[in-house]
Amino acid sequence: MEKARAEIKDISEEMLLEMRVGVFEWDDKQSIQPIVALDFAKIACDSIKNKITASVQYYSKEIHKQLEIYEYVSSHIDVALEYHWIKLYYQPVVRTLSKELCSMEALARWVDLIYGFLNPGQFISALEDSGQIYKLDTYIVRETCRLMRERILFDNGLCMQAEIQKFHDAGYPVWMDDFGSGYGQENRHPDSGRRRGDGRAV
Repeated sequence: MEKARAEIKDISEEMLLEMRVGVFEWDDKQSIQPIVALDFAKIACDSIKNKITASVQYYSKEIHKQLEIYEYVSSHIDVALEYHWIKLYYQPVVRTLSKELCSMEALARWVDLIYGFLNPGQFISALEDSGQIYKLDTYIVRETCRLMRERILFDNGLCMQAEIQKFHDAGYPVWMDDFGSGYGQENRHPDSGRRRGDGRAV
């Protein structure tokens, strides 16, 4: 096969032609139809289509599963994003000299109901090849922004609670109006007084 590959290169001259061969080792003891054996050989060949240094690949169950996951990812990315099977983990980035935190890196992991935990190597290339990587990029940006907004609300909420407590300590009842946002504080301050119909404290 190496000889055939070299001859193809000689024939192609300036054109970039590469040989890819998928091999399925088949013997008479295996009860496999010829058409299935050909499919297995193609699976092996497809597994190296983007590998420049590889020209021959033998079929194995592991390769079969890799290609199965590859195709599964391409057809299930929309469902995975909708139901949040893509989990984000944030890794701190620290400056070497000052040892100060300078940023956070968002890492994506796919936790699937069928295949379990998938690392980026198992789904990034499938999304790139199918032209769907932008869906993952958009999801990461959106989810990161949502987390940052929640963090800001939480931090501001802690400061607000401290200020409210000062009013409580001074004997003033406090009610907070959520203006229809769903973040009302009424249930947090049951002893804070009565409320008018327009949401103002009384």
